[in-house]
Amino acid sequence: DASKAIFVESNSLIIEEGLTKDFDISLSTRPVGNNTLSFTTSSMHIGSIPSLIFDTTNWSNIQTLAIPTITSDYAVDQNDTLVISSDVVGFDDVSIPVTITNTTIADMTLSVSDISVNEAGQATFEVSLTSKPVNAVTLDLTLNNTTNFSIDESQLVFNTDTPIGTTHTVTLSGIEDGDGTGNIDSTIDIAVNGTSSSEYTNVTSKTMNITMVDNDTVA
Repeated sequence: DASKAIFVESNSLIIEEGLTKDFDISLSTRPVGNNTLSFTTSSMHIGSIPSLIFDTTNWSNIQTLAIPTITSDYAVDQNDTLVISSDVVGFDDVSIPVTITNTTIADMTLSVSDISVNEAGQATFEVSLTSKPVNAVTLDLTLNNTTNFSIDESQLVFNTDTPIGTTHTVTLSGIEDGDGTGNIDSTIDIAVNGTSSSEYTNVTSKTMNITMVDNDTVA
């Protein structure tokens, strides 16, 4: 029967991640008995939705479906499809595209903003990302004084399977200079490489201030 249909409030949905959106549904025709609607999705971005039952008395009434969304570790919008199916022959499935808007921020985090290292000594700091990257993210580290300092990493790579909060450790070394010229200051610039996942390419570079503490007698 071509007149049998599932009426829906909208042909598409936009929901902010982590929130629940109400969605109205009704039927076009009275069922002989119960008409049970079930809901499936194409991915893991929408939570579990219980079935709705229309019977011979409430079939034309609007029932409200609560659509819960799952917070993502990614800093991008997610796309899903909500499929509404009836257990009664003649009611075609209805597919509703759902866009789940992102609230996660793509950024890099440094464990410290300033670090000191003794001459001929070592110190460490950690670098992490605030979201799970869609594609690999490469951070370029530029040491602006290679005479008095060295670092053991010039690039840090976060792959798509890197869990959110994973840290990379960088070791900073002070180079013995044998003179008493006093403490020496410099910086390390940390920037997102242009080949990185697109949600990270506009992240602002960060600068770490570094100091080498002189261990020699001042002349």
